[in-house]
Amino acid sequence: MKHTSTSFVAILALIVSVVSSIPPFLSLNKSAADVYFSQVESGIQIPDSMDKNKVRKILSDNKIPTDTVKFQLINQGNAEAKEVKVSFEVDGKMLSAEFQPSYKSKPIWVNLPDLDISSNPELLQFSVVDLAISQVLDFEVAYERNAQGTPDIQVFSNGRAATSVSNIYQVEPWSRFQVFQTPLIILGIGLGLVILWAIGIVIYNNEQLRKSLAELGLNIIKEVANGVIPFFRF
Repeated sequence: MKHTSTSFVAILALIVSVVSSIPPFLSLNKSAADVYFSQVESGIQIPDSMDKNKVRKILSDNKIPTDTVKFQLINQGNAEAKEVKVSFEVDGKMLSAEFQPSYKSKPIWVNLPDLDISSNPELLQFSVVDLAISQVLDFEVAYERNAQGTPDIQVFSNGRAATSVSNIYQVEPWSRFQVFQTPLIILGIGLGLVILWAIGIVIYNNEQLRKSLAELGLNIIKEVANGVIPFFRF
């Protein structure tokens, strides 16, 4: 067979792309949630020139939080998230915790729990039920921090950990193209390698073409060298 190596590379690229497309193809008939979350932390910075213990006591006596965490949740799958479990733990004392939209407003796209931080102000665990697709749920916690460190936030949906991102609005929603994006990229790379391989074989088997390309490459190198070092001619 002529150009057996080219055929081998082409067949290999096709096999890899087909194999990689099997899981996405099977997932088309399945409905699944895909949950992402982000968090932004802010707090009061006490200058070194001030008595930090005294300032913290004043803040604590007046129930003024030293830190705030804004937490956002979104489901970008192709089905609603039946249950999203959230664990929020701080090294300190929570002073407030609320959703936006609020629990009392009873939004139709999610079932929210009535949060209670009085029993354990350091740890808050709750479940969000029936989170609709592409709806953003905001959650904010204000707390009094005892030491340096960040809150420990864990999010699980349908038995697997949710994905943490810097900005949930940059997460692409589910689409058929997104499902097959990786196999298509693999196929494109494979076809590109086949073309390059075929070009290499054609050049290798054509002596006249090799000489012409070598001469062209040499002229390009000379032109670049003359441009970089204008005082010398090559």
